[in-house]
Amino acid sequence: MPPKISGPKKKKTADSLTQLADQLRSETEKSGGNPDLAVIDTASFDVNFISTGSHLLDYRIHNVGKMGGLPQQRIIELYGPEHSGKCVTANTQVWTDRGLETITEVFARAGQRASCTSRVTDVRDLGIEVVNEYGELEPVSHLTHNGRRPVRRLTLRSGRQIEATFNHPLRVVDTSGYIVWKQVGQMEPGDTLVSAKFGTQDSAQSRVTADEAVLLGYLTGDGHLGSRHAVYFSKTYPDVQAEFIQLAEQCWGAESVVYGDREVRIHDTRLRALLAEQYGMDYVLSADKTVPEAIRHAGRDVQAAYLSAYFECDAHFSSAGDIELSSASETLARQVQVMLLGFGVWSRLSTKDVPDYGTYWRLYIPASEANTFVTQIGFRSERRAAQVAAGRRESRGTNSDNIPHLTGMVMVLRDRLGGDREFAALTDDLRRSSWASRPGLTELGCSPDRLAKIVAWGRAQPSDPVAEPILRYFEFLLDARYSYETIEQIEELGALPTFDICVPGTHSFLANGVLSHNTTLAAIFGSKFQEAGRSVVYVDAERRMNLGYSQELGLQTGRDNFLLLYPDSAEQAFDWIERAARAGAGLIILDSIPALLPKREGEDESFDDANVALAARINAKAMRRMTGILSKYDSTLLLINQVREKIGVMYGNPETTNGGRAIRFFASLRIRVSKKMGADGIIGTRENPEGYWMRLELQKNSFGIMGEPLEVPLILGEGIDNGRELASMAVKFGLVEKAGSWLSIPGTTFKAQGEDKLAEYLRTDPEFTEEIKKRIQTVLDQNAADSEERIAAHTKARPVRDTTDDEIDAGEDD
Repeated sequence: MPPKISGPKKKKTADSLTQLADQLRSETEKSGGNPDLAVIDTASFDVNFISTGSHLLDYRIHNVGKMGGLPQQRIIELYGPEHSGKCVTANTQVWTDRGLETITEVFARAGQRASCTSRVTDVRDLGIEVVNEYGELEPVSHLTHNGRRPVRRLTLRSGRQIEATFNHPLRVVDTSGYIVWKQVGQMEPGDTLVSAKFGTQDSAQSRVTADEAVLLGYLTGDGHLGSRHAVYFSKTYPDVQAEFIQLAEQCWGAESVVYGDREVRIHDTRLRALLAEQYGMDYVLSADKTVPEAIRHAGRDVQAAYLSAYFECDAHFSSAGDIELSSASETLARQVQVMLLGFGVWSRLSTKDVPDYGTYWRLYIPASEANTFVTQIGFRSERRAAQVAAGRRESRGTNSDNIPHLTGMVMVLRDRLGGDREFAALTDDLRRSSWASRPGLTELGCSPDRLAKIVAWGRAQPSDPVAEPILRYFEFLLDARYSYETIEQIEELGALPTFDICVPGTHSFLANGVLSHNTTLAAIFGSKFQEAGRSVVYVDAERRMNLGYSQELGLQTGRDNFLLLYPDSAEQAFDWIERAARAGAGLIILDSIPALLPKREGEDESFDDANVALAARINAKAMRRMTGILSKYDSTLLLINQVREKIGVMYGNPETTNGGRAIRFFASLRIRVSKKMGADGIIGTRENPEGYWMRLELQKNSFGIMGEPLEVPLILGEGIDNGRELASMAVKFGLVEKAGSWLSIPGTTFKAQGEDKLAEYLRTDPEFTEEIKKRIQTVLDQNAADSEERIAAHTKARPVRDTTDDEIDAGEDD
């Protein structure tokens, strides 16, 4: 008789929910789980909240009569437009796939005028690319008109300038020696700005040949462009004159006439019109000359040919090997300076007064950079080559190559690896305290040559876990083609039309050669979790967190309660998030969803659509996993996202967010962040803003009502201004009596002139502040209760009709 095979043991049927709960608890405990997390005791169950820092937002998130905040053990999505006032002006020069373009020209490629308006344009289908901070061409996803914004002009030691809004981030070297993002509004004279010594591209398509570029360079240097009927070129050197005549005939079929062994003339109206229309050489005098558009929008070889001819005409040499070029046109000099930097040649721009001619712009290339100029660009004639050889000397780098503030890290290497005589000889002058006694000098910058020797010494020592990341960072600095310059002057330009380029991968582009780049609320939320005794993990997929600014907002970045992570892929990011939750992190911030790169997509060398929706599938899987993990380990996940527009939506709201629908579904709280537009949105003045009013919209709230958008004051470098927020709410809810500009509050002795005075008083008097909070909360409770009564009355008044059997059958058929 065959053995009897028994099936799974039938579980006992529960007679009540209480009995079922007991059974499930017992089964969970036997399987190794936590019964308290599986079967919830609703009598004692409640969601724990941590304050957002905003009284109004805390109240709105929770129910009537209770203050809420950020819910623990949940997923929160914080999102907004990819632009937040991080913009530059229209004349800013940007390295692109077409060479060197202005912001105006980039926008024109998308059919957009660089006008004063506010809108975002999706340009992903146009194939516009810009050079990022790694010297690579990267696609542009959106172009932003950001209206009029307060703008600052930064002037560097080299004379280069950049105009940007207060919120625009640029790369700087902080006092600890690390390269970080810093907002223009926080910068001060003496800060060290990082510039890229690259930009020009071999891949840029040129409308002109190298020979035509030589002709245009000669005409820029010594040509007279004011005539509409002839082309004039004046040069006494026979070799230069001969090359010009030969190339003019070869490229244009032009017949040249030489007058007095000095001036070459081509009497041809059509040729002069061609120069203006096809090449961009306008009918101007010397003071208004510019680099022709056809040259700026060209590849590396064409730009090098142009610069070699231009310097052939106008360059002067010193006995020390320096190269100097003068121009009556400021625009031309600044354009050439940025072009030189694109070839890796640093130069300094200054002015000089020339008797009978006025102000000229002097472009100075030090002897240490002359070698790079010769190898990358060069000169046309043997005569110039001989002058260069006579003054040429071994390149030792320039002060712009010296990296500041590395002394602290060098001292750590000494302490960890044990400094010997070789190390002392390499670093002794770096570590001298006597540098601080010299005017304008606090420490000596470290040259690349010295840094290479320090790295070589460190690699020869036994491995050390603390020294290793420092050595890797030094190796990164050696590989990076950067220059480092102090900010000499900062000017306030008032409100100007501003524009932004969205580069979703690295969030970086080169603005006038400077490395240019919505995490403020995330930093504030993180600080509130730390105040509650919880730790914060920041997963920075964008690699652009500004630690200094976050510290000003209250975030503590010490090793005990903060961890900063740079993931290489989306899969690694979510793996680290899960491990951080299991390790007890109170708040995990992921910055940002659009920056997550699936591993398979990163390994795919093609740019086809084979990986469509791959990121959304990864996000969906991660959300399913994280929901239970966050609850089990008492952790909160804050996702930073960006707004995009659906394609082809003609009616309704085309706005959507990145990463798929799963994030919206699993998030318990979704907050849309933007700025209040117009003059009312600025705290302070347009010329010198202290902060902005943030517009917060609860698009999903699992704990209370969503209601109308909230306005919360944010002070730059400080955070949410609770005094100003309470003052605004007190005025709005009628708790304040007004007599002209004078304000008073019934039942109190307070009387002051203006809302700012009320805000200041609320910041300094805790008892008065608590009284105002109670009164505001009473009004909010009453408003919410009235709203619920209206909803209940409306529901009660609505007639209820029984559904017929035929309608039920029809619904099942559908």
